[in-house]
Amino acid sequence: MPLDRERIVTGTIALADEGRLEAVSLRKVAARLDAGPMRLYGYISTKEELFDLMGDEVHAEILPEEQPGDWREALRVLAQPH
Repeated sequence: MPLDRERIVTGTIALADEGRLEAVSLRKVAARLDAGPMRLYGYISTKEELFDLMGDEVHAEILPEEQPGDWREALRVLAQPH
């Protein structure tokens, strides 16, 4: 399977799910994806950027039970502590 940013982020999230965020390294992500660590740098610049992309992906999956019609209300609902 070809390497791309989405696959890298998905693999990193799976690795973090298994061993916590502290267990994530670019070397381990690359091994999970059967790629050399340097190949990841063609898609991401730093480990911090990868963590930002992971956060974006996870947050995109969070949806309120009811979808408000107004975008401002939708953001307010998402921002409330659960």
